[in-house]
Amino acid sequence: MPSTSDLRREQIILQVALLNTLMHVKGYGAPETKAAVAQVRALIEQAERLGEPPDDPSLLLSALFGQWIVNFINFNGDVARELAARFLALGEKEGAAVPLMIGHRTMASTLAFMGDLVEALKRSTMKPSPFTAPPSTGD
Repeated sequence: MPSTSDLRREQIILQVALLNTLMHVKGYGAPETKAAVAQVRALIEQAERLGEPPDDPSLLLSALFGQWIVNFINFNGDVARELAARFLALGEKEGAAVPLMIGHRTMASTLAFMGDLVEALKRSTMKPSPFTAPPSTGD
């Protein structure tokens, strides 16, 4: 039988899949979609508190983006800004270009939505750092 941490990981994977499906089938404002957002957020926060963040970084990005878009579409600006900031922090922590680009884009959209057009423009015109390919492992 799988360990509790393995079950938590599987539950997060399934909840993210459900969230993505609900967004496309029911819509961003549907009660089921909002409930799935709350559930995935709670599961990831619980796993992080227990020192068990998802193994797949794209899973976390997918969950964050799903949470952001649902909150953005439903006019929850403060929550959307917090989620955009998490993208930026994740990108800075990992030195990863994709979360940084998404973070700046989501932050610019959120700031514009909330009326801070000057800061939104700064965020939307930031240039990503040049891509450097990781060294070849010879495989």
